[in-house]
Amino acid sequence: MHRKKWWLAGIALLIAAAKPQSGGVFALLLWIFADIPWKDKFRLLIIPIIGFGLSLIAYPGWIMDVLARSGDAYAWGNISLYQWIGWWALLLFIPAIIVPMSKQKRFLILVSTCILTIPYFLQTDLITLFVFPVGFVPVLLGYLPAIMPFYLGYQGQHVGFLVPFFIYFCILVTELVMLGRSVKNKTTTNN
Repeated sequence: MHRKKWWLAGIALLIAAAKPQSGGVFALLLWIFADIPWKDKFRLLIIPIIGFGLSLIAYPGWIMDVLARSGDAYAWGNISLYQWIGWWALLLFIPAIIVPMSKQKRFLILVSTCILTIPYFLQTDLITLFVFPVGFVPVLLGYLPAIMPFYLGYQGQHVGFLVPFFIYFCILVTELVMLGRSVKNKTTTNN
């Protein structure tokens, strides 16, 4: 997208969308947050739309097959909060959307929120999160799902939820503190 090679970006989007819970979500957010005109954003969708259409021609029932098998997914490494609290996890989107913050922080908090709220996100998919500038602490926390199974069995992989939760929490608290200081400074100068 940065180099304005829409066909190449379209191929990348099509490949990323093949794994919707990680690559597809991240690609969608990158597409939304890209600093390019909407006209070019839609040009980028041409190849994915063609690929999607060809997949339906080749195998018309693939969407129903995927949905039918989604309940049988391997969930031991699932780190989404959705598995424990269900639809309540979607409440995490409210502060992620309404608290004022920079575009980069908004992107990172939304990526983290998506990981925490979609029904299925494997701890091994955290590698896609580490492509973005999340800092070294989340990357270090990313090793927990590999270490904890030695102590807790396969269920130990669930601690991977700490990685996106840490990013979410740090961004939100930082922005709320900055907002509080800004409000305090405005009230002090007005008085």
